[in-house]
Amino acid sequence: MTMSARNVSTLLLSIALFLVFFHSCRDLGNDYTYDDVNGLQVRADVNSMFLTNKTTESVYYFAVEQVTFTLIDWIPSCEVNKSIQARATKEIPYSQVTGYKKGCQVVVVWWHCSGTMTYMPGTWRTLVCQTP
Repeated sequence: MTMSARNVSTLLLSIALFLVFFHSCRDLGNDYTYDDVNGLQVRADVNSMFLTNKTTESVYYFAVEQVTFTLIDWIPSCEVNKSIQARATKEIPYSQVTGYKKGCQVVVVWWHCSGTMTYMPGTWRTLVCQTP
């Protein structure tokens, strides 16, 4: 059986994301707080996640349960309802996290958007966070 170029690309992307997941976040203790050195902090609480944008620009995000993330086709976008203003915190109820189950790991992908008339997603970063 041969794999199409799309399947090979998807497999390579999945492997790369898997490797990034385990090296992109730093656990700051047992309080379920994770920091990305590039400017986003995620704190998992009992009913919600709190995303804090420590940068000087708005960031955009996507949050999904880790196993679900490996099964979906997804691309970043610049939707206003999925943004966090500079130096602000946004609460994300677990009911808005696709595939969430109590105690699961949640993948939070975040990026900046740039452009004037049409906003384009920039480089995206990933945090994998354990939920209580």
